[in-house]
Amino acid sequence: MKHLLKKAFLLLALVGGVNSAWAQTYTNEDATVTWAFTDASVLTSTNVPSDAFLTTNFSYGSNLNASSVTRNGKNNSWGQTYNMVAFIPKTTVAKNAGESDANTLTFTITPANGITFIPTNVSLTGCNYGGTGDPKTNIYVVYSDDSQEDLASSISLNRDDKAEVTSPSDLSYDLENAVAGKVIVKIWMDGLTNTAKGVAFTNIVISGKVSGTPVATTTYTITGATNNASLGTVSGTATVAENEEVTLTATPTAAGYFTKWQKDDADFAGNTANPLIVTATADATYTAIFEAKKAITFDKGEGTGTVPATDYVLGGEDYTIPETFFLYKEGATLTGWNDGVNTYAPGATISNVTTDVSLTAVFTDNTVNLGDAAAIVNWTFDRSAGAPSIACENSETDYVQHATISGTRFDAVMHVYTVKNKVIDGKTGKLNNTSRAKDGQVNAGTKFTIPVISGTVITYNGTSGTAEAGDITFGGENGSVSGSGSVTTYTYTGATGTLDIIDTKGGFYPSGISVVYPPSAVSTTITSAGWATLYTPYALDFSGVEGLTAYTATCSENVVALAPVDNVPANTGVVLKGDAGDYNIPVIASSSTAQGDLKGSATEATAYNAFDEYTLYVLTAVGDNVQFNPVTSGSINAGKAFLKIKGGASYARPMEVVFADEILTGINEAKSEIKAAKEGKFVVDGKLRIFSKGKMFNANGQLVK
Repeated sequence: MKHLLKKAFLLLALVGGVNSAWAQTYTNEDATVTWAFTDASVLTSTNVPSDAFLTTNFSYGSNLNASSVTRNGKNNSWGQTYNMVAFIPKTTVAKNAGESDANTLTFTITPANGITFIPTNVSLTGCNYGGTGDPKTNIYVVYSDDSQEDLASSISLNRDDKAEVTSPSDLSYDLENAVAGKVIVKIWMDGLTNTAKGVAFTNIVISGKVSGTPVATTTYTITGATNNASLGTVSGTATVAENEEVTLTATPTAAGYFTKWQKDDADFAGNTANPLIVTATADATYTAIFEAKKAITFDKGEGTGTVPATDYVLGGEDYTIPETFFLYKEGATLTGWNDGVNTYAPGATISNVTTDVSLTAVFTDNTVNLGDAAAIVNWTFDRSAGAPSIACENSETDYVQHATISGTRFDAVMHVYTVKNKVIDGKTGKLNNTSRAKDGQVNAGTKFTIPVISGTVITYNGTSGTAEAGDITFGGENGSVSGSGSVTTYTYTGATGTLDIIDTKGGFYPSGISVVYPPSAVSTTITSAGWATLYTPYALDFSGVEGLTAYTATCSENVVALAPVDNVPANTGVVLKGDAGDYNIPVIASSSTAQGDLKGSATEATAYNAFDEYTLYVLTAVGDNVQFNPVTSGSINAGKAFLKIKGGASYARPMEVVFADEILTGINEAKSEIKAAKEGKFVVDGKLRIFSKGKMFNANGQLVK
């Protein structure tokens, strides 16, 4: 009887479809699925109990590479070596970029038929890999009813380059809203701002409870493959139950493009879809067919530095040559790129590219120099304004920007030097804008060396913090702090050469370093009216300019007093009187003359109605004399000076012009004596007074008692 019972139970078990003659029944038993990330070539899991799970699949996004690494902390500070798998981006990912499948690790657990699986905990060990940079890790779970439980948001794992960090991060999350059945754990990352850095893990464990008796189920493996790994990759390979769907995604590299799928090396209907959804009815391999784009490569020619990275276009497309910021030749300027037949200017477009193109840099000896004409060079760190990505730490690099001098392109080079202890003892300089859109991180001990001529005006455009004298030095001298307190300006008055700019404090996050190079002289024209105004960003010397007299203007009530000057500081408006003709005014390094009240813009027109609370006045010739008249529409050309008087339109009335040497003679005389003996305009107690027939009037014509 016992023998018959045993045979009957065996038959029952076999009919149930289990792989063992004796089916194991579980009652709320501990279960774990463990991915031991110690080797990038082995990314399968260990399941306990093994027969409680139908499939356990892992995949990672198309923008990530998996690489085996060992980490033991800075100076072996972790006390042991961790074998890990690092996930490193193929292309950078900005901070707060949001979730993307391309940057996500996906762990999918499907319990066996007959098994109830309730997940209870997710734990993992990992670190931010590759030193500086701040990748953010986000973790959530999707349950069988499509509900979602968030476990971690924008956390920073321990960095492997910090001596004070004694181990990787150990993370453990108890699940509060778990639902029995299939479970998907997703880990996605942003802030992957350097393609040599990423996030590394040594394990991930998903724990839970299993109940029931596993029933054998047919499974199939759908494999995604590529015909050429250099042209594209495929994600989505999975082992699933019969008739379940698998999604395969083909992702081209920069060098390739996707054309179609082949199933077990044969074409099939609908094989151009991407992603491709496959129903598992048998084991099958789907190969993505990629073809190569046309490669655009660059050669530095006679230059030093680095050329743009190899680029790719589809056959028949046009290609625009990118600007170059790290290629330089002393005494010359990059003026073109030659493909063996044609030479293209920087930024030019090559039409209808049908073959690979190799471009060699062409340099032309400089025919202009700084000082030949006005030039502005903005070594910007603002990537949203066209700056290149710069990562310079404990190293040095040349950063080339391009000026226009007398209509001719001119390459100006800034040398960035950040070698540890070489600028400031104990400091490693740094310039890095790779993870920042509007500015760059600059650490104390960073030195920028730029070309200078006499009168060069340099502005260190900090965007954060408050600078004090000495925080930014210019050839060992302090600059002038302005703006929000983080902007520092300096005017160089020495001979032609180079100047070292040193950030001694750090933390100002500059948007760049702007440099104004003055011309040797400024040209202006006097028309037949005999009068003009002038506003420039340079200090000017009028003393040797024959036939031309310059005046600064000071406004008092409704009168503008003009005082003759020999020279003026930079950004000073002047009134000019002279015979009709063209004049060249020498530029000088500096001047101590008072600037007066004339305003202006050196680079762009100023709208008359730009100021709601102010009235703008422009110079108007009246016969042989002049006056300032209010205006409310149109614009004032760049390089012209104007008065900006607070008071709005209600204040708008003509401003009479007087010459300072005509009205100052009576300044110390008693009012009664002036009334009795003088006729005309005088300054009395610092105010303009008009005397007529023994009476004193103010500038508005009102009687003054």
